Amino acid sequence: MLHVHNLTISARTRHGLRPLVKDVSFSLEANQCLGILGESGSGKSLTCKAVMGLLGEEFDVQGEVLFQGQNLLTLPEHKRRKLRGKEICMVIQNAMTAFNPLFSLKNQLLETLRTHLDEPDPVLLKRILEAFEKMNLYEGETLLLKYPHQLSGGMLQRVMIALCIALNPVMIIADEPTTAIDVVNQVEIIQELQKVRDLFHTTMIFISHDLGVLCQLCDTLMVMHEGQKVEQGSVQEVIFAPKAPQTQMLIQTRLELLRAFHACTEVAPCS
Repeated sequence: MLHVHNLTISARTRHGLRPLVKDVSFSLEANQCLGILGESGSGKSLTCKAVMGLLGEEFDVQGEVLFQGQNLLTLPEHKRRKLRGKEICMVIQNAMTAFNPLFSLKNQLLETLRTHLDEPDPVLLKRILEAFEKMNLYEGETLLLKYPHQLSGGMLQRVMIALCIALNPVMIIADEPTTAIDVVNQVEIIQELQKVRDLFHTTMIFISHDLGVLCQLCDTLMVMHEGQKVEQGSVQEVIFAPKAPQTQMLIQTRLELLRAFHACTEVAPCS
């Protein structure tokens, strides 16, 4: 499905190119979920934005990104734009900033679907409402009339994922979609993404610094540190037998946080 080979991303500065991501390679098979783990600034999001072609001219991108046999890095922009949304969808981490506050959800979702699907508006609206139901978003016709500020962050994340379902892409890239929402909504979003995988056999890349989330959803893990891949393997291999010092540190930090949490929530016995 996706083969990334020696991907290198550099920022263009007055003094030349400054490397940000260096020689990252990985592969993703159909109906597989790859988790990308790493601390903030490790290059997770940059890597996936380069795959999507969302980096501006201030970045230099080298290497090879083969999606279904096509090298996305050499594909003309108009052809790449057609792939975005229809074949590859991206769910960004802050849904509150993903929508235009001046237009209703109906206006924005229809505009996106019209760009990629040659179908009349009534058919597109039916697609949206069916996708809403799959994401447990009920009273869809009323919801479509609302503006982004009238919805919570969790609901907006569901709307974004519903848009992906309506487009029926072969691959979804989810860039920390649970970061800016509360714990209850985090759990529900993960469950909905798992449902998308089960129902549509969608290939997925899930970016996070949360080991617990990645363990629930992913088949394989790739760990990044300072713009480089330091480890990759099945979830079981990476979690239970980490080889890279950075992976060991991330797992140990997670365990210490859990121990501290359980210690703080222990109830003292009644006297």
